[in-house]
Amino acid sequence: MSSPAVALLDNFFAYFYARRQEFSGRFSFGTDKVNTVGSHTSAILLALFALLVAWKGRQRLISPINIAFNQAIAIARAVLVVNSASVLILWDKHEHAHEPNHNLKAAYLHLLVDALASLLAIAACSLANTLTQSGWIQLWARSAPSSSHAVPMDY
Repeated sequence: MSSPAVALLDNFFAYFYARRQEFSGRFSFGTDKVNTVGSHTSAILLALFALLVAWKGRQRLISPINIAFNQAIAIARAVLVVNSASVLILWDKHEHAHEPNHNLKAAYLHLLVDALASLLAIAACSLANTLTQSGWIQLWARSAPSSSHAVPMDY
């Protein structure tokens, strides 16, 4: 949740700065480039966060930990509500703009993808919780010795 917050905060500051400096004579061709640079910076930050998540995922495959599925589902539901509300707020600004604002469109699309990721997280945690409670995951882990490192055995 902190990575989207950092990226959206970057977009907010770029948007706020561009609106504040819109009529100053400091920008010969307008402040649209500030929004573009803000969006580009957010994309770079999110790519770095994605690399960090991939690294942490690799570490979890090597040395797995127990997962509290019910807590994970509750958190994913809360994140889904917040992202959905944010998407609805930005929908109005994104659809009725006279000039395209790439910064707002990027923030809108980012929150939309986060909301979809929350739906997938809820589905994945629910499925994993069901499979763990039924004993299927432990059975699968015992029958596949090469995958026993990826699945914790003590559920």
